[in-house]
Amino acid sequence: PNQFNVLVDGRPGDSRGVILHHPLFDKLLREQKQLDVDFSNDPRYRVPLDQMQDGSLYRDPMGQHAQGGRYNRRWVAAKRAVRFESNDDTGLIVLRQEDYDVAAAPVHQLGDALLRHGLTALASVVSLFIALWYFVSRALSDPNETIRRQGGLRTSPTTISSMETIELPHYRRESGR
Repeated sequence: PNQFNVLVDGRPGDSRGVILHHPLFDKLLREQKQLDVDFSNDPRYRVPLDQMQDGSLYRDPMGQHAQGGRYNRRWVAAKRAVRFESNDDTGLIVLRQEDYDVAAAPVHQLGDALLRHGLTALASVVSLFIALWYFVSRALSDPNETIRRQGGLRTSPTTISSMETIELPHYRRESGR
């Protein structure tokens, strides 16, 4: 089971923390017709009521039993005192346990989804920045330079005033002079 109730003795004294009812007890009673005396005498099988806080992580003491392996995991636990209608305390405590991994799974899934979406958004922004940089740098560059690089525009030497100049002919030097 992923969640269940446990009845615990909450009265002050030697029996404080003794588990009175647990799903493991039902299983053992069906199979063996009786329970170990260790469940009431051995401190390993007691609930540490004074150290527990509601909503805190909890290790089920029954997980230490040879047949309690399915309870040997992390649980989220909350406890409440059992009271009569007259608000008198019975000394009993109900402990509600829920499997931590099952309870926390939606939070972990949400975290994973947020990470994926964040990385996708980051990749989109970086791609957009690179594309924008490419187009802006092309727009700001000399358009004639691009055409010249592609071999399309031939320029003749010009002066600063953009007037054409005449190239001087190249004379061959005669050898021997």
